[in-house]
Amino acid sequence: MSLRVARVETRADARGRRFELLRVVDDRRGLRAYLAIEEDARGRTAFGGIRRRPYTDEESARREAVALASGMALKLRFAELDAVGAKTVVLDHPEASRADVYEALADFVGGLEGRYVCGPDVGTGEDDLDRMRSRTRHVNDVANRPGLATARGVAAALEAALAFADAARPGRLHVQGLGSVGGSLARILADGGHRISGEDPDAEAREALAAALGDAWCGESDVGARVFLPCALGGTIDAARRERWRGSVICGSANDQLAPGIGPDDLAAAEILWVPDFAANAGAVIEGVLAARGRQAGLPAALAAIGPRVSDVLEEARRRGMTPWAVAASRAEDRP
Repeated sequence: MSLRVARVETRADARGRRFELLRVVDDRRGLRAYLAIEEDARGRTAFGGIRRRPYTDEESARREAVALASGMALKLRFAELDAVGAKTVVLDHPEASRADVYEALADFVGGLEGRYVCGPDVGTGEDDLDRMRSRTRHVNDVANRPGLATARGVAAALEAALAFADAARPGRLHVQGLGSVGGSLARILADGGHRISGEDPDAEAREALAAALGDAWCGESDVGARVFLPCALGGTIDAARRERWRGSVICGSANDQLAPGIGPDDLAAAEILWVPDFAANAGAVIEGVLAARGRQAGLPAALAAIGPRVSDVLEEARRRGMTPWAVAASRAEDRP
């Protein structure tokens, strides 16, 4: 077999949790990837998606794998799920066959014998997962709708944030990224009576959403929007956007939303209410864990519970003079 797996090292994240880093290579099928999987003495199953994109070098891929797995660990604990975090990153390159890459990944995941259940992420869609399902069962359930589940969770978190800010009708909401999550979220919020603007490099996605929302659609600019919902890649809350956007609430599905040089304290000082990403965007992994354990019937209640959980964090943060990030991270870290 051409598939090779090597344990590279163990890395600790900023909170001291340790992640085993596995390098996965299949030269014949064009696969180069890393899996960061949280070490766990209790042997709990790890959950996390597969991100596929070009990386400048392998160290960049290793760093992102650990950072994303660390975020997944926080997300799982904050959502009170008895599981641990993981993330696969695939180094995309022009000579690789997409079909071959995901077949090789399926063989790797299957070889872990249930230690890790994988799912979608940036660059990995349902067609890719279907190919993997033909070779291993340790893949997000085919009946799941991860984009919609994430969107419903973010909507619950946002409504909690708006209630906390006493802004039931806050003006226009701006969604960044109009794919499976952002597009679903925009529709949910428009159905709730909100006015929506949105941005996406895919013109067809923008036009389709504008047509679907009708009078609720307010264009593509974030200028003047009171709420910003980052639902694309991370790092988009940066100095340039803060200079342009003068809103008061941020709540979205993207991981690692803050760019280098911007921290939770900076947003608090600017009187921006930011719901931490891992507190809002757990819908897909909640769905994945429940489905893996045959408890799909509990999904609506589990997604709705994101709202009260966020409300509790915001109230505690105000009471103790802390940022919501600090409170939410502390609650997550208190769980074993």
